[in-house]
Amino acid sequence: MSTTDFGLLVMIMPTGGSVAEIVHGRENSLYPCPSCEEPALVISINGSCILPASRCEAYPCASPCLPMASNPAINILLSTYNGCRYLAALLDSLLEQTCDNIIINIRDDGSTDRTREILDAYSDSHPSIRVEYGDNLGPACSFHELLKTAHEDDGYFAYCDQDDIWLADKIEAALTLLNADNADGPLLYCSRLEYVDADLKHLGYSPVLKRAPKLHNALVENVAIGCTLMFNHHTRKLLLDAPPPPSVMHDHWCYLLGSAFGRVLFDPVPRIKYRQHKSNVYGAAASSYGLIKRRIARFIDSAGRAYHPHDTAMLFHEQFGDRLDSQNQGMIERFISSRKSFGNRVRYALHPEVYRQSGLDNFILRCLILANHY
Repeated sequence: MSTTDFGLLVMIMPTGGSVAEIVHGRENSLYPCPSCEEPALVISINGSCILPASRCEAYPCASPCLPMASNPAINILLSTYNGCRYLAALLDSLLEQTCDNIIINIRDDGSTDRTREILDAYSDSHPSIRVEYGDNLGPACSFHELLKTAHEDDGYFAYCDQDDIWLADKIEAALTLLNADNADGPLLYCSRLEYVDADLKHLGYSPVLKRAPKLHNALVENVAIGCTLMFNHHTRKLLLDAPPPPSVMHDHWCYLLGSAFGRVLFDPVPRIKYRQHKSNVYGAAASSYGLIKRRIARFIDSAGRAYHPHDTAMLFHEQFGDRLDSQNQGMIERFISSRKSFGNRVRYALHPEVYRQSGLDNFILRCLILANHY
């Protein structure tokens, strides 16, 4: 068992068996689950439970869970495009969420298949589903349109892809962590993924973060995968004030904003079945060979989603440089200026402030800095 000090970020890594996310006893303590005896991270407020004991089926929560601070609207933002094959299964999983007060906001991005027929049928049957139809803008712009039209300013907002399956407690888990943080500022939740094939056969899991999800990481890597994201109205305001530039995906822009101006809460429990198939816009590799192949491709690709973190850093600094605190401002400016000369690159490659989660990726990053290809 190990925990990482990410503020109120909860990292649970069991030694084996099941894990009880229970919260009895002293704050931020480690206790064994009374049933399965595996260690569990305990976070307690006035001796009451703030996380459901859903990870250990044998142990019911012995003390009453704290009520949510309020009953905010949760806006699920779904952009669809020619996704009729998997759309009904996704919508069913959204409708089966354990939380109330969920609004499913859908924007169809110019589909030409049966997607609109499916959306009409579901919206006619379920008042919580709102659908609008528009021209093809691409995923980033389509999600931005959804963000503008979701009007519950005091609620939460969650991005959703058209071909995944959400576990029933996905929103509840995110809402619990976000409410427990209780910060009056930007908050961003993200989680691990379970990789599945087109028929939902298990393929693997995305990695657990090895280092804190901070701006030092966000400048050179995106670990906040869009379909796992949920954030508060402070983050939404930042996104509306400065939408992502065309060269940066919307989820990476969220990670940059969340890590620069607020807190990023990473859930190590996978809450989504993430389909890997030929039709999804941006998939993720599940096998070891696939991960290595994808990493190399991302680093050397010269078109499309090419790896140019220096350009992203400059764009972010242009938008928000004067609003960053002195620590983040200095760090991002040193990263930008590292490219001015070969000597700067050598010094920065030897002692980089930015980091990726993988040791292999960090080694490749240093090589790219030396080669001036970043």
